[in-house]
This record gives sequence, C-alpha cells and structure tokens, in this order.
Amino acid sequence: MTMTNSALRSGACSGVAAPTVEVLDDDALTEMLLRRDEQAWREFVQRFEPLLRFQVGKTLASAIHVLLDSDAIDDVIGDFYLHIVEDDMDKLRYWLHGNRQGALRSFLGKVATGIAIDHIKYALVRFTASVEKLGRDENRKREQRDADRNRGGQWLEIQDRVLGDPVKKKRKRRSNDDKDLPAETKSKRRKPRK
Repeated sequence: MTMTNSALRSGACSGVAAPTVEVLDDDALTEMLLRRDEQAWREFVQRFEPLLRFQVGKTLASAIHVLLDSDAIDDVIGDFYLHIVEDDMDKLRYWLHGNRQGALRSFLGKVATGIAIDHIKYALVRFTASVEKLGRDENRKREQRDADRNRGGQWLEIQDRVLGDPVKKKRKRRSNDDKDLPAETKSKRRKPRK
C-alpha cells in the first residue's frame, strides 16, 4: 500500500504503522527536522553528509594543502550543522516554505560550499597577515643590523678603506699614465672631471 506524503504528514491513516524515516521524501524529512525529531536528524546526517563532504572536499581541494589544515573538511561540516540549526532552523524553513529552485541536496550543497569559501577567505586573511608580519619583522631586523656600527656601518667603512673609491683610483691611474706621454698628446686628451 503506497501512501502520499501529505497523508503521512497529516497522519490520516490511523490503522497503519508510522512510516520509517528512510522512505520519506525531502519535504517530509524537513518537516520532521523542524519538529526536532531525533530519528529524522539521524536520517538527515546519513542521507546528506556523504554528499556534503564530497562537495566541501571539492571546494577546499586546492586550499587544503596550502592554507588550511587537513581537518578543514570536518571544521566546515561542523560549521554547516551549526549554520543549519541556528535561528530556529531558518535555512531549512526557507527551503521548505520559500521559493525553491532545486532539491534539498542542491540547497544544502550550496550552503556547505558557501561556508567552505568563507573558511578559505578567513584562512587567506590569516595567511596574508602572517606574511606581512614576517616581512615587517625581517625589515626591522635588517634595519637594526644596518644601524649597528659593528656590523653594517663598520663593514662599509672597512670596504672603502680596503678597496678604496674605484672612481678615484681610475683618475689617479690616468694622471700617472699622462706623465709618460709627449706634450702634444697630453693636450688632446680629455681631462678628468673633478
């Protein structure tokens, strides 16, 4: 004997045993969820969690190795359940009584994907902030090192003393070379700038 979902919901058949949750369609299951039926929640998790894990894993795939921890999928699924039950299960009420544009699984997939994207955005903000902090720390260390007379400043002074100024050495070499040249060649040669 087949019963319609409306008959199941209204309880119109008094002599028939209560239907099992597994045979309910998405509308009837959602109504039972809104009534906080524990068996309906078990069925909801059993029916939709594999799909949600797949959807979230696909969304997080590229970010999970770079920005997120390996347990990020569990974090997103936990946040998904919190998101579904908050505000008196407003999301489920919206799907059941609102302008539905798809099946419950599609709606839940979109919600889970949105939460996963929020996790990626948050992780990216944290990563960017830590890189910026690292850059500021490196710049501060470099400035301290260069300001330290025993390190950066003194090294430049030693380098100038040992190597000398290459421009001055070149000028000096030219003037020494000019001593050996005849007078007419000296006048044609350009004098170094000072």
